[in-house]
Amino acid sequence: HDALKRCRPEVIAAAIEFRETKNPAVLPLIVTGVIERFVKPEQRHLLRTGKSSLKLSEDLGLDSLTLMKIVLLTEDVFYITINSDEMRKLCTLGEIREFVMAKTA
Repeated sequence: HDALKRCRPEVIAAAIEFRETKNPAVLPLIVTGVIERFVKPEQRHLLRTGKSSLKLSEDLGLDSLTLMKIVLLTEDVFYITINSDEMRKLCTLGEIREFVMAKTA
């Protein structure tokens, strides 16, 4: 809960549900909520469209330091580890969602 304290309430509720039930259906909302926390307010509408093709750097304006913060928070929320090689392959919203689903399965 503390890791997501600046996320929308529905994201926190989804994370709690995931921890209790391991329901993969809530993962996209949680992943989007984690990323949303670091996206500029004027870019959030793009993220909320949920398009898998959204590029983290080009479309959402995230730099490498911010991407590292997202990775660290993602690791905390899902109790997973993301190494440097894996991180370099995650360029779109869809890739991050698929990666988290595979790691938490």
